[in-house]
Amino acid sequence: FGSSSSATKRSARNPNSSNPSARNTMPIVILERCGPTSSQEVAFELNASDLSSSWFALKRAAEEASEAEGCSLIYEDEDGYPCKLNESAMYDLLWVVESSPRGAVRITVRAELECQEAAAALDDAAQMLLKMGC
Repeated sequence: FGSSSSATKRSARNPNSSNPSARNTMPIVILERCGPTSSQEVAFELNASDLSSSWFALKRAAEEASEAEGCSLIYEDEDGYPCKLNESAMYDLLWVVESSPRGAVRITVRAELECQEAAAALDDAAQMLLKMGC
């Protein structure tokens, strides 16, 4: 796992405005990968002034952790709902991190195959319920 370089924290709702009370404070996410025999957790600093670079570094670190071809990154939004992280969601993630009382947000790393299997199982369950008339 790696981390991005230091930068002044910016407001996620308005990335061009400085947040004076948070100068020199880095937003942190915790990458978590739970495997069949072990679990990994690593703190990752987001570069608030260059979220695109942070996205690529975060994705690369997650792929190394997943040890699989492709992976999905899942975080909880401000209401506690799971969201799939992608580059366009980085400002939302930053806003969630800045709003978090802990100052950090957990991101779960899942192998893409795991996600596809879970989606297929959910589809099968929905089909069964439809056939039963529920």
